[in-house]
Amino acid sequence: VLLYEKLPPEHVTIASRCCRIDFTALADTDIAAVLVAEKLADAEHAAFIASASAGNLERARLLATDGHLQSRRSAWQSVPDQLDGTGATVGRLVDELLSLISEAGESIDVQHKNELAKVAEREAQIGVKGRSSFLGEVEARHKREKRQHRTDEILFGLATLARRYQARIRITQNYREVVAAQKAVDRLRATTDALTRNPNEALALQALLLDLQDTDPRSIPA
Repeated sequence: VLLYEKLPPEHVTIASRCCRIDFTALADTDIAAVLVAEKLADAEHAAFIASASAGNLERARLLATDGHLQSRRSAWQSVPDQLDGTGATVGRLVDELLSLISEAGESIDVQHKNELAKVAEREAQIGVKGRSSFLGEVEARHKREKRQHRTDEILFGLATLARRYQARIRITQNYREVVAAQKAVDRLRATTDALTRNPNEALALQALLLDLQDTDPRSIPA
């Protein structure tokens, strides 16, 4: 069984001999319905959480316990309004966004801590001495989940920004603004694709925001 989001060239030959089955992301409406059924959120909040989950039900369940999701979305939405053409502002914004992402990871840290405590308790009951290989496997999985959580938060932020620029395209009749906003959307998509290569988060966001300054309609001469 070969699982992948993008098919790398070295796996093309293998994939050609496999039966391909595509698993699409869950629809926001389906995720919201589950959250309501599990009494994790009311209908309005469930819809908001679902839109931030990128089709991932487990992420949606985690976000249902996150009281700062709205403030993180507001922080990302405000980025275009704060860009002033200076590197200092870009640096400050990236630091603030990464700090919010780290704070968002505290909820998953709690889950991991509780799971490790249960594993340790179970191994003590059956007489396991020293550090078991199973514990190491759990910790390795936690590390992957923590990394994925950070990536999901950045994707959430990029999608939030993209919607902001897409809204500008829909409402403006100024050609220069349409061109500038479309350049911003294209740049956001490029950053989204680049996340699959696990880039340095700070450098990737700094480069993005510096480029977004150049695509701001106010910076384009008539």
